Amino acid sequence: GRYHYYKLLVQHPKTSLKIHLRTHGGDSDLYVGNITCPFPSKEHCIWKRASFGDDRVTINFFDEHFKMGWYYIGVFGAGKMGCEFTLTARWKDATEYNDKSSGGRSGGGGGGEKREVGTPNSPTRKG
Repeated sequence: GRYHYYKLLVQHPKTSLKIHLRTHGGDSDLYVGNITCPFPSKEHCIWKRASFGDDRVTINFFDEHFKMGWYYIGVFGAGKMGCEFTLTARWKDATEYNDKSSGGRSGGGGGGEKREVGTPNSPTRKG
């Protein structure tokens, strides 16, 4: 398998961030980091969900690891056949409600974006 990396900026001190990884084929796992962990992986991450099927992570402003700034999302596509997934990040703060999505394949495709978090063709780090 291989990693695809995405990032998003949290600019409000009282933010609730919800990340949803929907797997359409194969198996994919979700790893999240902040400024202290810019390339989250199975071995090094702040938050993770690595179950079969859909994965979700919720980060609230009262979480001990919450920080304003960049959040980095690593999606690992496991298996020899790769996987297809949709990644959605939603957050609420005192001023607005935001929703961003990105689709991808572990083989390097793209597709299905409503609004980009990032695409497999332009990761923050190639892996």
